[in-house]
Parts: sequence; C-alpha cells; structure tokens
Amino acid sequence: IFDQYDVQPGAQLSRPVNLDGYQNLRSFVSYGMPVKWIKTNLNLDLSYNYSRTPGLLDGALNYAKNNTVGVGVTFASNISERVDFTISTRPSWSKVRNSLQSGTNTEYISQASRLRLNWIIVEGFVLRTDLNHQGYSGLSDGYNQNYWLWNLAIGKKVFKNERGEITLAINDLLKQNRNITRNVTETYIEDLQTNALQQFVMLSFTYNLRNFNTGKSSKGKNDRGEDFGPGPGGPGGPGRWRN
Repeated sequence: IFDQYDVQPGAQLSRPVNLDGYQNLRSFVSYGMPVKWIKTNLNLDLSYNYSRTPGLLDGALNYAKNNTVGVGVTFASNISERVDFTISTRPSWSKVRNSLQSGTNTEYISQASRLRLNWIIVEGFVLRTDLNHQGYSGLSDGYNQNYWLWNLAIGKKVFKNERGEITLAINDLLKQNRNITRNVTETYIEDLQTNALQQFVMLSFTYNLRNFNTGKSSKGKNDRGEDFGPGPGGPGGPGRWRN
C-alpha cells in the first residue's frame, strides 16, 4: 500500500509532480532560391529540437533527453496559370537517452514525402491530387511500416464569375492510411497504431459570397484546393513521479 493506494505486483503508480530542470530548445533555418529554367522555387530547411524532461523513478531523479534533427527539401512551382505543383521530402532522426534506465534509450528515423498537383484541365474544371508517403525505421516489430496516402478530387466551377464549385473527392485511394506514434518516457517505450479514417468519397459544394479576383494571381489562387495529408507522430517524455 502506498499513499492509501493498493499497488499490486507488476503494477505502476504514477502522478504529476512539479520538478525543476526542464529544458526545451527549438531551432529552424530555411533558405530559398528560384530555379528559373523550370519556373520553380527551391527551399531547403534544417531543424533541431532538444528537450530535457525530469521525472522521479522510485524516488530517484531521471532526465529523459530527446534530440531530433530534420532536413527538408521542397520544390514549389506555378509554371502556368493552369498548373502548379509542390514536391517535398523530409527525413528526421530522433535519439532519446535516459540518465537512469538505459533500457529505455531509443533511436528511430521517420521519412515523409509529398507530391501535390493542381491542374485546370479545361476552362471550369480543376483536378487536384495529393500523394503522400510515410516511412518509419527503428520502431518495434510490426511498426516499421511504409505506406502511401493518395487523395484525388475534381471540381467544376459554376455560376457567374465562377463563384461556386461542385467537387467530387476520394480520400485514401489506395486504402493504406495509418496512424503510428512513438512515445518515450522515463520508464517505458510505447509504439502505437491507432485507427485512421481510410477511404471515403465526398461530394461538396462551395460558394464564395464575394469575388476577390483582381488579376491573374488571384485567379490561380482561387482554383487551388486545400492541402490534406497524414500527420506524423513523434516521441515525448512527460515529467512524472513514478513508484
């Protein structure tokens, strides 16, 4: 019995506690330049995140230190009034070290890539497609997965000044959408795969109450669709007291 709680063998009691020593650092650097011969902008970025999370384990102080480095490359283009696209890739590497329990130390790699295309096929018809790839390495058996998420939509502009649009969209064309997350604390490593909304078809209607079209750039903007794609998970280490 601990603090009036009957803790059975093999069970674990945890509760929040205020501790000093928490540290967090986030940094991000980006550089962009035009690639004129393909009418494209090239963007390069580098990120580094560091956190130190304190916790008590059987009365002993533990620090979970998490280092994550990410690199991104993006090509974004408006090659014409009818076509624009984005191609990007972002690998990231995470390393977690605990001061008390080395058995919970971990390293893993995640990779996210994307192709987005908006194309005015003929006057009044817009094709939108969004292809995403997500991959993991260094997780538990069964979680080192690679999958594709492909969304496709076609829209028809209607009414005067093309203020309305009827859109038919298919989400997760390949039926592969998944949701994988790794959690790292001072006492355990947890890999999760939760249910994700997979393939569905949606018919929608959009109407702009006011037309803000003032030139070519606005017209191109109005013809673009919203971004959609998977959200990667990441490690975390909450500060907790455990017994």
